Amino acid sequence: MRERTNKQRPVPVGEIISRIMENLDIPPETIQRGNALNAWKTVADKAAPHSEAIHFQGKTIVVAVSGPGWMTELSMRKVELLLRLEREVGKGIVTDIRFQMDRR
Repeated sequence: MRERTNKQRPVPVGEIISRIMENLDIPPETIQRGNALNAWKTVADKAAPHSEAIHFQGKTIVVAVSGPGWMTELSMRKVELLLRLEREVGKGIVTDIRFQMDRR
């Protein structure tokens, strides 16, 4: 194994990715939406295996759901899910959730 000749501290991967994204001129809104889509797995909790955030329409996140029971469950938890998404990705990124049956 080679010795490090550079005595600088290691740079966290997140910091490197942030720099790359800045250089690519990707709008912050696009990054925030991607974060929201990824956050769904955490936010949905036990429903995550039965649902998938698939895209945005404006500030509405569209979630594919595996069956009518899960559609009902998630629809009843919509306010809670919106609050959890807000905590994960920030206020105003997601203002609504639309559930649809997974057609795959």
